[in-house]
Amino acid sequence: MRRNRRTREGLSLQELKGRGAQVYLRGLPFPVWATRYRYPLPGGGWTWRYVVARFGQRTALGVHRFLVLSLLAYLLAHWVKLIPGKEGLAWREAGREVVRFLLPEMVLRVLLEELQRLGLWPPPSGRGGCLCGVLGRCKF
Repeated sequence: MRRNRRTREGLSLQELKGRGAQVYLRGLPFPVWATRYRYPLPGGGWTWRYVVARFGQRTALGVHRFLVLSLLAYLLAHWVKLIPGKEGLAWREAGREVVRFLLPEMVLRVLLEELQRLGLWPPPSGRGGCLCGVLGRCKF
């Protein structure tokens, strides 16, 4: 972000002295975390660069998590674009396709793991094909 970006109080980012400060930037209705870092220049020397993030990236672990999740989202959308017939999708559409393809399976997997943790999955024999002990009285 440019260093002369102003906060609601009128300060520029370069005037902030602390690292990881929570600020309200003009034009944004929510707070962000602002920090600066030394950026090495190709010809030698360095300059300050400014970064803002909306949530937990004010720590190194938060930045690492954000980068890993961003990479994962990119790869999933990229893999959807590789499916025959989906090559021309825009990135936003590819992201929606990822959710449509993967979200139901992930939700089902989490539910089955929870049932297994509770001792209700796999179904005990003799239940007449019922999914689990909880649904034993259901008439499916």
